[in-house]
Amino acid sequence: MIDDKLHTFLCVSQTMNFSKAAELLHITQPAVSQHIKALESQYRVSFFTDRRKNMKLTEEGELLLAYATEMNRLQQSLAVQMQTIQEQNRIYRVGATMTIGGYVLPKILGRHKLSHPKIDIQLTVDNTETVIEQMIRGDLILGMVEGPFPQDRFTSILYRKDELVVAVSPEHPLARKKEVSLERLMMEPLILREQGSGTRVVFEKAITDSGYSIDGLNVHMEIGNIHALVSLVESNLGVTVISRDAIADSLKSGTLCEVSLSGMQIFREYRFIYLDERIAFIQDFIAYCKMEHKDSL
Repeated sequence: MIDDKLHTFLCVSQTMNFSKAAELLHITQPAVSQHIKALESQYRVSFFTDRRKNMKLTEEGELLLAYATEMNRLQQSLAVQMQTIQEQNRIYRVGATMTIGGYVLPKILGRHKLSHPKIDIQLTVDNTETVIEQMIRGDLILGMVEGPFPQDRFTSILYRKDELVVAVSPEHPLARKKEVSLERLMMEPLILREQGSGTRVVFEKAITDSGYSIDGLNVHMEIGNIHALVSLVESNLGVTVISRDAIADSLKSGTLCEVSLSGMQIFREYRFIYLDERIAFIQDFIAYCKMEHKDSL
């Protein structure tokens, strides 16, 4: 366990509020103040600016945050490895972005459990930004993402590629067309994933790479839940750009139609990302997932 004072510092850095930190840590506010004051006395610097309004980290505070975060992650990584040695049933925390976690991993995890009964994988599903934050904090040991990530910080391995496609209700006028231009698509009432999702980032990059501004998007709704997004499009309330993996069943049943984008395709990569190469499970699980994908082709 990292030093209590550092743990308090991490909590204050996240909340930027001594009272909220005290509540989360289940200690008194004076105790929080004492922990921060002791750290500042130890290093003879101040870690926070004005503590009444708009509190921010100083340059020294940013430096301590980086080290304390890494120390916390290493401590949790050590705990995972100690657990695997001591326990027969091994538990690993894995994070995945919404498309991968909702449509790619479930079947893989089911088969993995059958072939590895003594390994329990706890899956967290969220958008790309949140998965990355949880990995940096040490809450997750392995991530599977479809959006941009800090490449200088993580080790990454390609899993496979995915394509984003335009999807509409069979009743939508675009369903009767073979293709739609990007300019026309941007004028349609769009139902898109929320900011911070890998799908949204990749789609917006495709727009800017084509010479358009994302300010020209007619975003009708932003939806974090993929099932809800698909239902809204099936109800003909708008057009979406989404992973083909996420709408495979809807395309098969005919409740959604795919429309080609004129002169372009939008591909992205599903990638494994991790920070600690010493955990044997990571390479074993990556190899298993790759073999599963190969067998499904």
